[in-house]
Amino acid sequence: MLKFDTEILSFEPTLEQRIDIGHTLLRSRQITKALKEFQAALAMAPELMYIHLTVGGIYARQQKYSEALNSFQTAMALEPFAASPPLAIAQIYQHLGQIEQAEAHFQIARDIDPKLDMVYVGLGQLALAQQQYAIAKSNGQTALAINPDLTEAQLLLAEAYQGEGRSDQAIAHLEAAISDMLDAAPALRLKLAELYREHQQYGAMQTVLEEFRSAYPILFSQNAAVQLDLAMAALATGAPAGQRALAPVSDLLPIAYRQQLLAGCTHMRLDDRSAAIAHYLNAWQIQQVMAASDSATGLVVANEVEGLRQAISQQKFELHYQPVIDLDTNRVVGQAARLQWQTPPLPEKSFPAVLSLSEASGLSQPIGWWSLFVICQQLAEWAANGDAGWISLPLTRAQFTDPDLPALLGLAVQSAAIAPASLLIEVDQAVLWEAIKTNSASLERLSTLSGGIAVTADCWDDSLADLLSLRSVSMLKLGHQMVQRDRRQPLAQSIALALRAKNQSLPLASKLKIRPLPCSLWAVTTARAIG
Repeated sequence: MLKFDTEILSFEPTLEQRIDIGHTLLRSRQITKALKEFQAALAMAPELMYIHLTVGGIYARQQKYSEALNSFQTAMALEPFAASPPLAIAQIYQHLGQIEQAEAHFQIARDIDPKLDMVYVGLGQLALAQQQYAIAKSNGQTALAINPDLTEAQLLLAEAYQGEGRSDQAIAHLEAAISDMLDAAPALRLKLAELYREHQQYGAMQTVLEEFRSAYPILFSQNAAVQLDLAMAALATGAPAGQRALAPVSDLLPIAYRQQLLAGCTHMRLDDRSAAIAHYLNAWQIQQVMAASDSATGLVVANEVEGLRQAISQQKFELHYQPVIDLDTNRVVGQAARLQWQTPPLPEKSFPAVLSLSEASGLSQPIGWWSLFVICQQLAEWAANGDAGWISLPLTRAQFTDPDLPALLGLAVQSAAIAPASLLIEVDQAVLWEAIKTNSASLERLSTLSGGIAVTADCWDDSLADLLSLRSVSMLKLGHQMVQRDRRQPLAQSIALALRAKNQSLPLASKLKIRPLPCSLWAVTTARAIG
């Protein structure tokens, strides 16, 4: 009988096998096991730069940034003329917020390989973090020229254009980025919906959010802000889902504020003005609570403010319209809306004092929201009767600087289905100058986000020439005193003299609606109620 002794043979994987096993484990997200395989490969061939890069990348995924830097720096020492190690080091420093170190290593990588697209993306992201939007765009465009399919470059350009307030360009690049992805991240879908909201593209916004709800039902059900965005889109497009989508989220004050604001807009569209003003006042009250959130006692309302709030709640006011006369033609060209109280809201206070109180307390905002939708409804009624006129809506300082104003303007115009050019925004010159001196983005946001709604300036002193030079102001309203004064000297002549004194030239003729003036000039006649 023959007897055989068998020996179980064990073998050590080769370098190539370990690397293949490591990549397979990485693809299946077994990070720890993959790291062990690459470390074993590194022990077999410590001179190979790309293994150090791979190990460093794994450490970075594990948020072990010190170990990652060591691996990348070793790789850079092994091959000082390779661009990948300094690029990897720069990305680690960028993540850690060490801007100077990141920029230095991005530049090293760029000097080694000027065609490395991710270098320009990194430099653009650094510029973006410092709000250097022009530099960010330049780097993003360079990266895209090198690699037209680079999603990161499209995302960089989308962020840069959004930072500049050019949401149309931002939308185009974000749409391009998402179209190149097999499964776009939820955050990118929501970012696109946000841009659609800023640009008042409510139909596209609704489509994106409906797709988000279908793809991520749990995320949608837990995100009240997204639900309200869908409600806003449905409201603007006339879809019946708008009312149903308003979820009870009053435990989150910012969301509750938006909910009440949108509920007010919904009731204005349904022509239920009493319910609308109640929701607008709720939004105002939540706003006051948020402003006083650091106080343990909560909201304390003074008697005068409470009296004014009750008067607004009871709608003891109405809009009157004053015909607007173009001084160049002496023709009625539009209407100026003016708020009038049926009875004094606070009998012991003068009307200017009531105005000051409403502005200081923030109660001017609910009145402004209400007035905006009433004016749009009036414009829609006139348009249905064949009247293509316009109405100017006067805004106080608080209303003009309200961050929700551009969105509300677009929502009101689209809900009423009127032309944006039929609604004008009237702002006192003092508010305009304050916005300019403080570098406020109010004017720029209105001009880029309100869909063509013009801004008019209420001019009452010799700053006329300065106001004419503002690109964002398309029309001036002159007070009675200025009109009377300019009868002693032709208006066009006085403007030309003022501009010449400031070494300014008239804007291009293509901007002029009434020549030779750089914008339309109008005055207001005696008030009369309409409708």
